[in-house]
Amino acid sequence: MHRSTFLSWPAGRLARAMLLAAGLTLAAAAAAPAASAAPAPTLIWDRGGGPTLTSWDFSAPANSAGVGFTFRVVNSSQSASSALTITVTGSPAFTTQFDTCTGTSLSPGAFCLVFIQFSVPFPTTVGQTFSGTATARPASQDRLAAKLALTATITPP
Repeated sequence: MHRSTFLSWPAGRLARAMLLAAGLTLAAAAAAPAASAAPAPTLIWDRGGGPTLTSWDFSAPANSAGVGFTFRVVNSSQSASSALTITVTGSPAFTTQFDTCTGTSLSPGAFCLVFIQFSVPFPTTVGQTFSGTATARPASQDRLAAKLALTATITPP
């Protein structure tokens, strides 16, 4: 349609025509095939081939030094991750003793290891609880971080 035709239309009709034109443009763009992008890597926590973990309980007796566990961070997707960073936040009673993940990129299906220790603080009381979070994060990809909630309750000796 010629521009002068639009200029002679009433405002309401012109607005409807513009919306219709915009809708047709959006529909055409949506129908166009999208460029194929590699899927983002998916990281999970587990304990060696078992189910995916979202939390872990480190409860320990009041008279113990604490407990530690080795976890795997697994790339369960079809694309490689960038270099990983492992952090443990929350209660200082939770610490990373070693990890083979920090600075490592994981290919699809590959895993690395993280040993997390819960050290019973002194003095402490039976029933006292602690919480933290272990995070495996690919470099500059916060939305792809895998988190493991850490909890511990001091139990009777």
